[in-house]
Amino acid sequence: MRYVFVILMLTAIALGVVHLRRTQRRLCNEIRRLDARHTVCKRELWSYQVESGHLLSPGEVAKRLKRMGVVDETTFPNRLVPSDAPEGGE
Repeated sequence: MRYVFVILMLTAIALGVVHLRRTQRRLCNEIRRLDARHTVCKRELWSYQVESGHLLSPGEVAKRLKRMGVVDETTFPNRLVPSDAPEGGE
């Protein structure tokens, strides 16, 4: 009778260990997947920050205002980009 009890206890422990290992493996895979997604999101955020920094620069704002006809060279003569400046921002 004791042998049956010992075998049942060892079986229960073995099943518990297998369950814990499977859970650990699943969680490790999820952490790796989330880490990869985090890296992608950081890259996207960086590119959006660079793009918004470019669009909010004084020269670009002045070009857009001039293009829309909101202001011209006589409104703020010292603050606008000259008419002969290239459009690419370079």
